[in-house]
Amino acid sequence: MKFLSSWDTIPFAEGQAKYTLEDLDPYVRLFEGDVPLVYRVHAGDVTLDGPVHIGAADYEDMTMHIIEGDLTIRGGAVFSQHDYYGVLYVRGDLRCDNAYLDSDTRLYVEGTMRVKNLFITGYTSDASKVVLGALEAIQWQRQWERGSITFVRSGPEPQDIDDLKEHDVLEAVKASDNAKLAALLG
Repeated sequence: MKFLSSWDTIPFAEGQAKYTLEDLDPYVRLFEGDVPLVYRVHAGDVTLDGPVHIGAADYEDMTMHIIEGDLTIRGGAVFSQHDYYGVLYVRGDLRCDNAYLDSDTRLYVEGTMRVKNLFITGYTSDASKVVLGALEAIQWQRQWERGSITFVRSGPEPQDIDDLKEHDVLEAVKASDNAKLAALLG
């Protein structure tokens, strides 16, 4: 996940032993077939200026990325990946202005996902798997019912969107353009 350049690496077997997700997801099955050689870990909190795109970009990114603290994104966050399945595991809270979770998102947040404005899910694949300790958002809009989003604690109910102009929404999230988002989501 190229959004952060300072990952430490630990051997895959050590990472599997140290970082288990069973408390968040008893049915977790992260990797099928080839398993990566390492886990990537960042100790402590991370703060980034957005917009930020989070997702595995290639075979080398197909691993568990762990942030041992909070992840704060000042701006929009897009969680999306295709063909390569990397996992982001935030041990604390995840904060951002707007969030768009699309396609084959694999996201685990032990704390609360705190979205200042709009939380949008547009899964197009059954491979999507999102587990959040809790969600705080002014509004959650959902385009698709495929994939899985689970809350360890209670979460809000989504509003269904019939026709989401995906490209326009992505651009508005990336630009943190709340007025454009409101117009697109009517």
